[in-house]
Amino acid sequence: MYYPTNYINMKRGKDLCRLLRQIRQDIATEYDLSYTPFECHHKGNCKGSCEKCDAELLDIQKQLYNKGISNIVIRQPSYDRTKE
Repeated sequence: MYYPTNYINMKRGKDLCRLLRQIRQDIATEYDLSYTPFECHHKGNCKGSCEKCDAELLDIQKQLYNKGISNIVIRQPSYDRTKE
C-alpha cells in the first residue's frame, strides 16, 4: 500500500509522541509522581514532541529533583503498539 511521505512522517511523529508519553507515565508511576498527560489533538505533521510534552517532562524532572531522585532506572516502556 502506498502512503504519502507526509502521512509516514506524521505517523512516526505520533508514534514517538505516544511512546514518550508512556515513558513519562511509567516514570511517574514508578516514582510515585503526580502526572496527568494532556490529550494531543494536533492535526497534520508532527515531530513527536511539542511545548506541552516538554512542559510535562520538565514537571516530572522537578518532582524527581524535589524528592532527591537523581538517578532513575528506565525500563523498556510498556507501550503496546498492538493497541493502535
